Amino acid sequence: MNTPTNHQSFDESPLLPDQGCDLHEHLARKYTIADLWSAADVQSNCDGLTEEQAWEVLKEVQRRYDPSHGINWTVIEDVAASLFPQPDISEDDLDYTQDSHS
Repeated sequence: MNTPTNHQSFDESPLLPDQGCDLHEHLARKYTIADLWSAADVQSNCDGLTEEQAWEVLKEVQRRYDPSHGINWTVIEDVAASLFPQPDISEDDLDYTQDSHS
């Protein structure tokens, strides 16, 4: 039995599956796991981001990756806020004059 290592070259043991292969099954054969995040995931939790902005957030999350914290909603929200700050809404900016039942 081959013992997997973290230093195998792509030529020896590629982590990328062939077309039509289930990614998680392929990774399991390599004794590897992956947690996948999509732009849609980011958009579902970070209001107002475009798909392209959400992708920029994911790329920056990957760049800043810290294995002691991992990737989680707090990390994603913090990166999104640093890249695409939302304007503060004050009480004065709210319009209470519009009828919500119209």
